Amino acid sequence: EYMGEGSWAPNSFMFTQVAVNLLRELQRSGTQLAPYDDANVRKVVEEMGVLFETVHSSIHEFADDPQRDQLAPYFCVHHHSLLRNKRCLLAYLHHRMRVIMRYRWHLGRSGVPAVISDNMSHSERTYLSEYDSVVSEYCRSVGVDVNSSMEPPKNLYVEVRVLQDRGEIQLGSSSVVLSKGTTHLLISSEAEHLIRQGVLKQVS
Repeated sequence: EYMGEGSWAPNSFMFTQVAVNLLRELQRSGTQLAPYDDANVRKVVEEMGVLFETVHSSIHEFADDPQRDQLAPYFCVHHHSLLRNKRCLLAYLHHRMRVIMRYRWHLGRSGVPAVISDNMSHSERTYLSEYDSVVSEYCRSVGVDVNSSMEPPKNLYVEVRVLQDRGEIQLGSSSVVLSKGTTHLLISSEAEHLIRQGVLKQVS
C-alpha cells in the first residue's frame, strides 16, 4: 500500500467480506426468508461510502503527485471493491424480493403469516403490501382471480377438514365458520388458498 506523504490506503484485505457473507446467508436459507440482516446491510453501505470517498478524495489529492501512476492499482482495488459491494447488496435484496413475491402468489390475498413477515424489513413489508394491492386491483379489473391454479379443478367442490380455527370468514358470496376438526364441502377455487396456507386439508 502507498505509504508516502498523505498516505490514504487502509488495509483492503477485508473489503467486500460482509457483502459476501450476506450472499452466503441466502445460500443457507434456500427458498426460506431468513431475518433481514439490517446490521450487515448497513455495514456494506457504510463501507461503500468509505470506498467512494477514499477514491474521490485521493484522486484530487494526488492529481499532481509524480507517483500517481503507482497508485493506479490501489484506485482500481477500491473502485472494484465498491462495485462488488453494490452487486452483492443488490443480489441480496433482489433475492429476498423474489422470495416475498413467491409467498404472495402461494398464499394468496390473505397475506403471509406473522412468522414470515417478522423476518422482513419495514421496506419489504411496504413492498409486499403495495404489490398485493396491485395484484388484487388487477384481479378485480379483469374479473379473473390470477392467484388460482393454472389447471382446472377436477371437481367443482372439494371436501376439506379444518386444521386451524379461523372463525367465520367470507368465501365468495357466502360465509363459513372454520372450527378446528370440522369438515366442509367448499368450492374448489375458494378453498385453494386456505389449503395452501395449511388452514384446510383436502380429504376427498
